[in-house]
Amino acid sequence: MNRLARVAGWLSIVSLVGIVPHVMEDLRYGQAQNFHMTTVQFEWFSGAVAVVTTAAALACLSGARWGAAGVFVIGVLWSVLGATDHYRAFLPGTFREGLSSRVWVWLIVGLQGAAAIVAGVAALRTPSALRRDLPTPRPG
Repeated sequence: MNRLARVAGWLSIVSLVGIVPHVMEDLRYGQAQNFHMTTVQFEWFSGAVAVVTTAAALACLSGARWGAAGVFVIGVLWSVLGATDHYRAFLPGTFREGLSSRVWVWLIVGLQGAAAIVAGVAALRTPSALRRDLPTPRPG
């Protein structure tokens, strides 16, 4: 298994330390209404996103070919959407509950961004199944 893929998987798993409390905080701040969802729908959606994030990370750790691609896509989504939606966490001034709220966003954006970069490099360094199955050309 590719060492970089393992690192990407672990970075994604560790980001759950920020994801879980941040999603709970999102509920308190009415994020469900921003997405035109009920609280129950937002809870279900958030749980599904956490499961998909974890599944991609575990696939990456187990050596599945799609794992690095999954961590890459999910990492890009978490980091870009998180930074866009919560840009005030990176600016001076108050943000929600203070330092803890900022740290959760920083953990998500930083760890998922790093996971995406490492997973992208891991995917590029992994030979494709097509190339592996082709016979080695013999000199003429």
